[in-house]
Amino acid sequence: MGIIVSCLVWLWLRGLANSFAASVDWPSIKQMAGGSDDQLTTHQSLFFYGTMTGGLSVAVGLGYLATGAMHYELGEGSAGGYRTLRPLLLALAACKEEDPETSELSARLLSATKAVRRAYARRNTVPFASHRRKALRRHAALIVSALRAAEAKLDLDPPAARPEIARLLHTIAERFAEARVGNLLDESDLAGIQPAHNWEPLRFALLAVAAPFVTWLPAAL
Repeated sequence: MGIIVSCLVWLWLRGLANSFAASVDWPSIKQMAGGSDDQLTTHQSLFFYGTMTGGLSVAVGLGYLATGAMHYELGEGSAGGYRTLRPLLLALAACKEEDPETSELSARLLSATKAVRRAYARRNTVPFASHRRKALRRHAALIVSALRAAEAKLDLDPPAARPEIARLLHTIAERFAEARVGNLLDESDLAGIQPAHNWEPLRFALLAVAAPFVTWLPAAL
């Protein structure tokens, strides 16, 4: 769906660019792409490359936003609770003491922390534009930091770290089921913890900006 939206937005933007080019008696975008830089004036070159990079960035960005909106509407409803509890319970099951390896537990915890960040939205108890979401996002970031701090103890004392991680996961899952999304852990578990940064939106934004350049660079070279 995101690809379709991106294509439609790009066609619309290219149409606007061609209309502007025709109004000032410039070649169309397709004609500019088929020629060489020597055949274009400085203003035409800036217009062409600006349209290609900027237009594609806007198209990809809007496609990503449309995909995110559909994902929220379709996936955060009745299945939202399952999509949060399942990673938590899988991570809880990976805390078994008889397993000497910790790689599976770390992988499960990575999925669990991602689920925790969206727990308040997937529980479907807070309106989309509610002012309460800011505090819930910060609380979720604190929970992620607490889980990461407990996971770090696996490198120091795995037998002691596993029960602590299991206790945290059990508490989070139980309180999520009770819709206590603003109190997934006690204050004593969050003492001295700083909220974990969420770099996922920045990664997607950089991808949306970089994708048009990566697509255009081979043709430009």
